[in-house]
Amino acid sequence: MLSTLTLLTAGAIIVSLLPTGFLNSDTQALTGEMVVTTRGGYISNPGIGWQYMDSSDTSILPETVAYPDRADISWQTINTAQGVYDFSQIDTRLAQARSQGKQLSFRIYTMRGESFGGHQVPSWAVSAGVPIINGQPDYHSCVYQQYWNDMVQALRQRYDGNPDIAYIDISGYGNFNEWSWQDDFTEFDTTPATPSTLDGHARKRLIDMFLGGSSSSHQCKNQSGQVVTVSYSHTGFSSTQLLMPWAGIRHSVKYAFDKSPTVGFRHDCLGRTGPADMTQPEIQEAFGTRWAAAPVVYELCAIDWNNATFRQNVADVLAFSHASLVHDNPNGSAEPKATISQLMQPLGYRYTVKRGSFSQEVAQGGTVSVSAVWHNSGLAPSYLRTGQNFAAYTGLLSSDGSLITESLLAEDIETWMPAHPSTAAAPEYQTDADLSVPLSLPAGEYQLAVFMKDRRTGSNIQLDLSNTIGDNYYPVGTVTIAENSTTPTVTPSPTQSPSPTPSPETSPEPSMTPSPTATPTPEVTATATPTVTPSAAVTGTPTPSATPVPTATQTATPTPTPTPSPTTVAPTQPAIGAPSPTPSPSVTPSQSSANRPAQNGSPIPTATVMPDDESQDTEPLRPTVTQGQVTDTPVAQDDDSQTEQDLIANNGGNETGLPGLHVLLGILCGSLSAIFLLLFLFARTKRSRSNPL
Repeated sequence: MLSTLTLLTAGAIIVSLLPTGFLNSDTQALTGEMVVTTRGGYISNPGIGWQYMDSSDTSILPETVAYPDRADISWQTINTAQGVYDFSQIDTRLAQARSQGKQLSFRIYTMRGESFGGHQVPSWAVSAGVPIINGQPDYHSCVYQQYWNDMVQALRQRYDGNPDIAYIDISGYGNFNEWSWQDDFTEFDTTPATPSTLDGHARKRLIDMFLGGSSSSHQCKNQSGQVVTVSYSHTGFSSTQLLMPWAGIRHSVKYAFDKSPTVGFRHDCLGRTGPADMTQPEIQEAFGTRWAAAPVVYELCAIDWNNATFRQNVADVLAFSHASLVHDNPNGSAEPKATISQLMQPLGYRYTVKRGSFSQEVAQGGTVSVSAVWHNSGLAPSYLRTGQNFAAYTGLLSSDGSLITESLLAEDIETWMPAHPSTAAAPEYQTDADLSVPLSLPAGEYQLAVFMKDRRTGSNIQLDLSNTIGDNYYPVGTVTIAENSTTPTVTPSPTQSPSPTPSPETSPEPSMTPSPTATPTPEVTATATPTVTPSAAVTGTPTPSATPVPTATQTATPTPTPTPSPTTVAPTQPAIGAPSPTPSPSVTPSQSSANRPAQNGSPIPTATVMPDDESQDTEPLRPTVTQGQVTDTPVAQDDDSQTEQDLIANNGGNETGLPGLHVLLGILCGSLSAIFLLLFLFARTKRSRSNPL
């Protein structure tokens, strides 16, 4: 007897542990490691990299920020008469850049080099009193400052905040308006915020035109050449990225940096010197902390690609200053593509995944847990003011590379800093997300991908990863989607009242009225045959219910009388919308059996138990794919034609994901074991009483 009991107990345990071939939606299976490989080479991404002029060789490298010839958009070209502004040249260039997937950047200048056309002051302004000295405007003139300010304010009103403009240079002073030393005008002023020289006053006001500022004690020269004190108040750009050029007048750079924390840095002579010549304390902020908030941009000069010192200067200065863009200068030697590509490779941001893990197998309707470690292997971060508004995502791809579902990983990408100094290790950034799998997604294998979306354009940017698919999606692993053991349900639309039409072979759905053939309290007589004993007698007290659907007819259910013998309540249909009764551990009836007659023609008296989140009149769903979209399609079923898989799912499937049929078998075996144990103890007790010592 004891051996039989042991075997039965072991069998119950083994049966309950057998695999079902299904996964519950909350089940997480194996964890896989991401497979990542860096791509290397030059990456063309928004707002960074190589810029060429109209006369440059455009086949060297692709660009993402156009920079037009300044002669086409000079002051005299735009401001054709006092108060009249023709922005058609800028608008045309802006439209061209937009059509090519680029942004635009520019400088409106008042002065070219002496041998490149001289000043760019409109003729009407010269006639109105702007002095021209040695081929360039008198920057100290009150008239020059006033008319130039009118031009800057018109520019601000038209273009400030335009997302297709990456940056605008602060201009108005020096050759090519690079803020270089001018023998006829420049005076060093070590206190640029409170200038003590006429030139210091002029440069302060020219910067305030772009950044905003006011003064009641500004000094300038009137048309008679006398120094006078005037007042001004200028409204500066509030949204567009501005760059402050540096060509030797470091105190003006310092003033611009102190004036605004978002002003970037520009130097128009990259390659002539190395980092050792850029150590003036007034510009150290550009290379110390400024680059973390605003871009650093260069233009090449003294180009000699065949000179090893020149090439080393370019590489060292770019790394030292965390540069984002380099503007070509065609006035130099031949430009070897391979050399330029290698030098420009680290420019700007360069995001990549170093490692990560994910759930390799989940059920339909479950979630894929994704964890990824990123870093920025470039020289600079991305900048929101230049339009680089990015967010990192993970998603599942179909076999053709199209995106099925996605989940946000991180959206503060502009805070992901590169290594500083550039020779150090780059910081790492941890991202975690739960990727929801549609319940209707067909079972199978799908590619897990990471990608970074440009919110300005809606497209994905390039990552420093190989094996890209489609719009810069980067697969990092394979996820297996298994069938869900929980039968999907459909929530009827409030405007629809679906009512399944019974087929001739299928009994109608139970109504609110008890079956005429059902006995309110049928007695089940205990016999020697082992039976499933309920843990507690189920009473038939009417179940509290929510307000019934108007179309339902509610009929009182007879209250069965409890008896000492094991009883089974007659089938009672709960009110539609009412809470379902809590199932007893020892009663796991099949819903489908409630609708099928017994062999003698009488209904099988069972207690209908349904999960809280299911409805009795809900049809099962079959996931279908139509033109790349996965939908849930109701499928009518005949109870008598259910497959074994359907019976497994319907016989006691519950929210915890335990296999219903195996649990039922385990309970049956456990009950039989308990009965045999009782009989064994009873026999021993009887034997001991009949054979006293």
